[in-house]
Order: sequence, then structure tokens, then C-alpha cells
Amino acid sequence: MQKMQGKIRLKDIAAALNVSTATVSLCLNERQSRYQVNADTVAKVREFAAKVGYVPDRNARNLKRGIRRCVGLLTNRHWRAGQKCLPAVFAAEQQLSSCGIECRQLSARNHLEGLSQLRELGCSEVIVFEPVIEDPAVGSVSWQPDDLVQRFPGLKIYSVDYSVNNQLPPPDKSGLIKRFGVKVWDFQQQLVQIMQKYYPGEIMLHSWRCSQLLARELRQRNPELIFEVDAENPFKIGIAGAQKYLRLRNKYNIRNVFWGDDRMACGFINELLKYGVSVPGEVNVISFDNLEFAQYLTIPLTTWGVPILRHTQAVVDSIIHQSELSDTISLPVLSPGGSAALTPAMLDELQKYCHISSEEDVI
Repeated sequence: MQKMQGKIRLKDIAAALNVSTATVSLCLNERQSRYQVNADTVAKVREFAAKVGYVPDRNARNLKRGIRRCVGLLTNRHWRAGQKCLPAVFAAEQQLSSCGIECRQLSARNHLEGLSQLRELGCSEVIVFEPVIEDPAVGSVSWQPDDLVQRFPGLKIYSVDYSVNNQLPPPDKSGLIKRFGVKVWDFQQQLVQIMQKYYPGEIMLHSWRCSQLLARELRQRNPELIFEVDAENPFKIGIAGAQKYLRLRNKYNIRNVFWGDDRMACGFINELLKYGVSVPGEVNVISFDNLEFAQYLTIPLTTWGVPILRHTQAVVDSIIHQSELSDTISLPVLSPGGSAALTPAMLDELQKYCHISSEEDVI
């Protein structure tokens, strides 16, 4: 017998065997003895269900039994303020809730505090939207898988914004931690090299997680070309960066500027335009985040980032269908805009190291 097309439901089996849906449910949920269902009927239903590929809906079964799965959605207060992950958080909450899975959304100072609180709230699985870095060359910033397994035994953790240098570390032996990573340093280095190849000159760089290795080298060679501004407002950081660029542009041939935040890049470009600086005619500006507003600016940003939406969707599908996931390295997503003059030849070179964005990649 061939498997039926599409998702097999209890009523499909009932119709095929000319029995009631309730009878099929009793047979497949091992409650036939309580309601004295005929043994031949039980065997017939189970055999037919196996042949047509019936898969029970565990979420619906748990709801009927009064058991609700609870999934935590953890963000970091700093990153939440930038709204970097919120579209992915909202999409996850909507899909999980529609399948009867309860969600607990929490913003904490760090992932340890957040995981502890979510476990106390009854969560058995947590999607971590906080950026996580694990790289021996830079040092693990906030993530020790072995420690997490010991601290939170039985808690399944999915990290959808995981940064690595060359390759993901060995899988967590317990199977409780799933990491979705991007080689952020590798791509940033390639991006800088290609920009300098086509637009030779100095670079200015905002020191952030994706540029730590480059920033270290630039700081040793010429610390003037590093943006390090102490301010809370990211737009004001960009404005201060523009003032620094204006002071230095006659001293150095600065052709490419790299920011680690779309909001900073926005402040930077707006300030330059006030002084008549042509972007990208005089200077290319490339940012990091891939936030949605970046494409609607007077000069749309060229920006790149982690495919958090894609990572989150993979996790949500796994949670809903209770399927297994493996640690994954993805390509960064690049959104070419008007703030950097990327030629077709440059895009051809960059495509080896990134995915050119579509609407579903922009958050």
C-alpha cells in the first residue's frame, strides 16, 4: 500500500477503515482496553496507520492531556535595545504559540541569568538570541558549553547568533546545545581585502565583535583610524565618527569605512552629507546588522549580518516537529546598498564568502 499524500489525520484513517475517529484515537493512543475496543479492530487500525505513514501530533496530544511545552526566548538587554533580533523573536513566538507551545520571552543582562530564570519558569527548551562568540584567537566571550550543561542539566539550548573563526567546535556530547554559526571574522577580512583591492587607500574601522582581529592590527599600525566613542546613543557615535573622519581625511586617503552597527553608520552618513561629502563617491561605507530600516535611508546602507531569521526558522520547525538538528555554519548575508560602490566584479568575488540578500534575510 502506498503512503497517502500530505499529512495523515485520524479522520483519514477512520474513513478508510469505516470506523469512527474516536475509535482510531483510542487504538493509537493505547487506551483500547479501557474502552473495550475489539482486538482485531486495534490491530487493523495500527497496521493501516503504519502502512500509510501516520505520525501522531504530539503537541495536540499533550494539549489534550493538559501538558503544555514551554519554550524560552532569550534576548540580551543591550541587543534588544537595538531591535536586532526582535523580528525573529516575534516570528518564533507566533509560530510556536499557534501550535499550542507556550512561550516565555525574557530579556536579561547575560545568558546565564536568563537561562536560570527561564528554567525556573518551566522552560525545557530555550532559543538564545544573544550574540555568542567562541574563538581561541579572541577568547570565548560568554559561552562555555560544558559549563551550561552542568549548570542546566536537561535544558535544550539553541543559539541562533553564534560566531566562530574557522569551524564550529565539536558538537556538545549531551546533545543539549545546538549552535548556528557564521564565520564573521573570515568574511570581514575578505570584505576589507576586496574593498581595498578596488578602492586602494586607508580604512577606518569600528572595533566590534566581527572586526576584533582587524582592529588589533590597525590599532598597532595607526590607532587614529579606529572608531572608539564612549556614548550610549549609536546615532551619536556615528556622528562623532564622522567628525573624526572629517578631521583625518586630509591627512589620510580614507576610501573605506566599516561600522559594526547600522544605526552608527546612519549617523555617520547623515553627518557627512551635511558637509557635502559624497557617499560613496569619496568614501564607501559598509555596516553590520542587516536591519530593515537600512534599505529605506536617503542613501541605502550596504550592510551584512548573520541570517538570524533563517536560523530561527530551522529551530522553530525542529521544536514543532520534535526533529533533530545539527550544529550549522551558514554564510553571512550581504545587502548591497547605495553607501558602497560594489561593482558586478566585486559581487562575483564576494559571492564565494556570502549570500546576497533577499527580502527574507532582512530583519
